[in-house]
Amino acid sequence: MTRLEKREISKVLLICNAFLFIMAYFYEVTYTDDLYRLLPIMHQISSYSVPELINTMKLQNYPVLYAFYYIVGKFGRDGLLPAVTSLITYTFSFKVLSQSAKKNSADMTSIAVAFYIFMARGFFVIGITNVRSIIVVSLFAYMVYSELIEEKSVKWHIPLYIIVALFHYMGTLLVFVRLFFLALECLQGKKTILGLVMIISIVFLIGYNSVYTSNFLSHMNGYIDSAGTGEGYDYIFERIIGILQLIISIYILYQANKLVDQNIEESPYHRYFSFSKMIVSIDVILFFVEYTAFLRINWLISILTMPLFIFLLSNTDEEEKEINKSNVLIIGTVMFLLESSRGYLCSLKYFL
Repeated sequence: MTRLEKREISKVLLICNAFLFIMAYFYEVTYTDDLYRLLPIMHQISSYSVPELINTMKLQNYPVLYAFYYIVGKFGRDGLLPAVTSLITYTFSFKVLSQSAKKNSADMTSIAVAFYIFMARGFFVIGITNVRSIIVVSLFAYMVYSELIEEKSVKWHIPLYIIVALFHYMGTLLVFVRLFFLALECLQGKKTILGLVMIISIVFLIGYNSVYTSNFLSHMNGYIDSAGTGEGYDYIFERIIGILQLIISIYILYQANKLVDQNIEESPYHRYFSFSKMIVSIDVILFFVEYTAFLRINWLISILTMPLFIFLLSNTDEEEKEINKSNVLIIGTVMFLLESSRGYLCSLKYFL
């Protein structure tokens, strides 16, 4: 990537996306994967007639997920479920990278390092076998970037937020977090009444105990109870890698904070920086509370960190730039080696 022209970055990312799509299609499912359990569900749902599908969706907590299974399952190829998941995930993730690079007029070395650190997080296999939460996380990350950095209106993303909230419990959690952040922004600005209305609405949604909110809270309580009794899913490799991702993100936030403070007060990076700090803080808390939510928020952080890293490298002098780049590369390489050693990047997982 460092030998290419900046105008070629989109083509490079497109080729990477295509390779990841092919790898995901030929991934061999093992009985320990979530995908092993999800494929029979997709087979069943895709066998429904349209009226049966609609009636089933009405009874489900996350009806959009069932529509997704139905559409993908109709093609009759199991490999398409992880492949389409990969395509959605990396399309939105790479859009965040390419757009932030363009906005900051970043050089190819900075783009390459940001790309390497993001890929070193290595959620490819665990993402395509999990399907639901990785799609939610990547779509949510892109919407946040578009709204806070590109300054696109939230109203254009309302349909997407509804899809995210009705796709997986993690989507519901993230939408609540986004609403809370919007409310805080309104209270801090000149829209105090709107902010109070939003806060009251969030409290009402939780207190009213609507079917979706009730199911979401029940879902979260189940995970927390399992974690408390030691019966919940946990994985020491992911915890260590997650900690390394947090260290990278906190380091970038700390260094970028100096630049954000020096910038014009109305800079969109003020808002993005504040939101990223809140998400990192939530993930730190979740590390001690519940593993699966910590894992999924950690994936989100790896995407949200890219624009801040590009911003940092593009707005410092050469000496500082090299120091920041080297420090992040060292931690990122340790993370990459751990990802490789646990087998998730092993070629034996494919074509066999």
